[in-house]
Amino acid sequence: ALPVAVAACAAAVRRPAWSAQLRLLGSLGANFAGVPLALAFTLMFGVQGVITQLAGSLPFRLDGPGGLLAAYWCFQLPLAAILMLAPVQLLDAQWEEAAATLGASRGLYWRRVALPLLAPSLVEVGVLLFANAAAAYATPFALAGSSANVLAVRLTALVSGDLFADPRLPALLALEMFALLAVAMLGGRLLAGWLARRTAGRGAAP
Repeated sequence: ALPVAVAACAAAVRRPAWSAQLRLLGSLGANFAGVPLALAFTLMFGVQGVITQLAGSLPFRLDGPGGLLAAYWCFQLPLAAILMLAPVQLLDAQWEEAAATLGASRGLYWRRVALPLLAPSLVEVGVLLFANAAAAYATPFALAGSSANVLAVRLTALVSGDLFADPRLPALLALEMFALLAVAMLGGRLLAGWLARRTAGRGAAP
């Protein structure tokens, strides 16, 4: 989702009139999750969905990995676009003009200048998207029920509705989820700080 979000932000920065539209659509998409998103997907891609009836068949099952991945994209991509818009706007347009004057293509400018400057923001936004996806419960549960192979759903299924449940297993999964998120957030923060210092050091070098 991050590459698409950065591309959308770059296009919005080059055309300032698009920035407000990107913020509006991003806010709507980022908040359109959970049961409303699952209902919309069911109406479009379900067995009797509109797109399913028009296409005849779909390459993925709505309650399978493909359907869950498409649903996650619907709220992760707008969230990534909102979070990356401000860092992309901080890129000075004169840098690209100077690179073009020196003979660098736009792709070379993004690879050697823009992306290194955006690297700390990309890491932090990526960690936030990972945490948001890992904690998502309503969307996969509404699409696939308790059979969804998602950690949050499996954890809930183990602690509810089972007279013979083993409390040690959900406790272990909860601890594993906490450790995974803690390591991802701490590691992402440290990596983002290191990248920021490295970029600042290169900028300060003679």
